[in-house]
Amino acid sequence: MPSSIASFRDLKGVGPATEARLHDAGIYTWDALATAASALAAVRDCGTTPREVADAVAARGAEADDRMSPHLSDGEHVEAFVVRLALDADHEPRRCTATHVRTSTDQGWPGWAPTQLVRFIEEQSDLSGRAPDPDADPRTSHGDPPSADVPSADPPRPTGRQVVVLDAGLTIGGPGKDVVLMLTGTDTAGDDFRYQATLLARPLGAADEESWSVVARRAGKGASDDDLALSFAGAELPRGLCRLRLRADIELSMPIGRSLELAVAQRPGTP
Repeated sequence: MPSSIASFRDLKGVGPATEARLHDAGIYTWDALATAASALAAVRDCGTTPREVADAVAARGAEADDRMSPHLSDGEHVEAFVVRLALDADHEPRRCTATHVRTSTDQGWPGWAPTQLVRFIEEQSDLSGRAPDPDADPRTSHGDPPSADVPSADPPRPTGRQVVVLDAGLTIGGPGKDVVLMLTGTDTAGDDFRYQATLLARPLGAADEESWSVVARRAGKGASDDDLALSFAGAELPRGLCRLRLRADIELSMPIGRSLELAVAQRPGTP
């Protein structure tokens, strides 16, 4: 994949769904898009305008679908997702977005949010609510008798660093605001930990993920036996009513094989 991915949303009328379809087709750069457009324009019966070309391609695709099954064998089907990760100059994650190609559902998160990303994929693929097959052996993928080489369960992959993004509610913005948040659920860390907390804000009603901005940061050490008070003094919040998010980058003293179950709320009395 090219190192520089074009933002096709800069084109008028191109939204996340269209961009996701282009990516799903292997088109990531302006050069690749220009090559595809030129190739289609050279086909005489495709038409002369982008709409005529799109209609012709859709018609050919429908004809092809009539001649072959849209599903894989044994009732299987494919769910496609496009995931984009934006990194800063130090290769730290700034935001990630995911698009479900079939439904054109688009969702984004500040920083790197693997738990939310997996949940999004499960929900869009209708995996989270699907009950397991009672006749299938959990040690195999198809219910076949387990062999001696198959472990009884897949052990969770331990990790010493976890990133959690949490909704921190609403507040009245403005320059130089003090925000105090209480981070709970720290007992799931099992031991003391180091953290880097990033406070993000955007005006209420803004729907674009790009409208989130970093307004304050702090780092320190927390204990698993007590809630963590995070004080952001003099944060430069957008004026008016705004929504807050907290990105908690937790460095655990020892790896654990489960996700941290953290929650955050504004401390009573916070303006």
